[in-house]
Amino acid sequence: MSQESRLQALAQRIAAVIKQRGVPAGGAVGQLLRKAGASDYATGWTDAPNVLGWADLKNPTAQPGGRAFNRSVTIGSIIPTPAGRSGMREIGNICYDPTDLVTPYRLYYSAYVGTYSETAQIEVFMATSANGVTWTPGTTPIITARYIEDPYVVLTPQGWELYGEDKTQQPQKNIRMFRSANGKDGWTDLGFAGVPVSNVGSAWNGQDVSSPVVWMEGSRRYCLFEARTVGQDGCIGLAYYDGTDPTQPWTLANSGQPVAIGNNATFFGARAPTVKWSKLLVPDDLVRVGGVYYLLAHGQSMANRWVPVLLASTTS
Repeated sequence: MSQESRLQALAQRIAAVIKQRGVPAGGAVGQLLRKAGASDYATGWTDAPNVLGWADLKNPTAQPGGRAFNRSVTIGSIIPTPAGRSGMREIGNICYDPTDLVTPYRLYYSAYVGTYSETAQIEVFMATSANGVTWTPGTTPIITARYIEDPYVVLTPQGWELYGEDKTQQPQKNIRMFRSANGKDGWTDLGFAGVPVSNVGSAWNGQDVSSPVVWMEGSRRYCLFEARTVGQDGCIGLAYYDGTDPTQPWTLANSGQPVAIGNNATFFGARAPTVKWSKLLVPDDLVRVGGVYYLLAHGQSMANRWVPVLLASTTS
């Protein structure tokens, strides 16, 4: 074997060792290196998670007229109501921050003072966890500039962003957004997100938009939201935004029509309802598994009971 052949063989052996025991090739900015199998050195690149899992629904049934569904009761068994607050109202999502080596899991939720109403003092709190099972509740609200419920948090290239149903403006109309460098404190009020309200009473989104579920795909923000108007108490719309200032106008997907509707022929006419047994639909949380998006929502049965809804889609 020539000297050149021996060097080539050695180089191939070194490359094989690096591939076996080193960092695999490829990957993209923001991805994480994780175990891909049980064997030694089996690793691969995966996307960093924004949202993990579902909230505990306390075993409600998904049948028409089933057990009443109350999101504020859901987390009461693991996180107590903050001191000085009367109860919890609208939980948000769980986020995972791999840069936080102590408490990478965060759960955002809202709690109110006195008797709940549309004008009640309602504020966003945050609980933290090292393992996603045992939680330490926050003792003070993380946002005090506005009354906010239905918080939803996502990591973007501009920082951690919190979207919520704004209760300071009455009657409620828009989704408010805030930004933080670490997702824990120092939240800056950026104003209203540009998720469209048509301001035309006959439109499906003519009265207000709320209950945001926001996620990133590449540099694009997506937002599933509840929209209401006269004669239409809740359907789900989808909007997206490609820039760096999400207070600017977002674009409605699905040719400007809602992506999911309840059984409301009076308003939607001949369009087939997405869920036949529910009069309305409101988004709660989203997770993607492979190429399938699973949306946890809640609806109102014909017997006027709040019940959970699970929807699936292969496109966003």
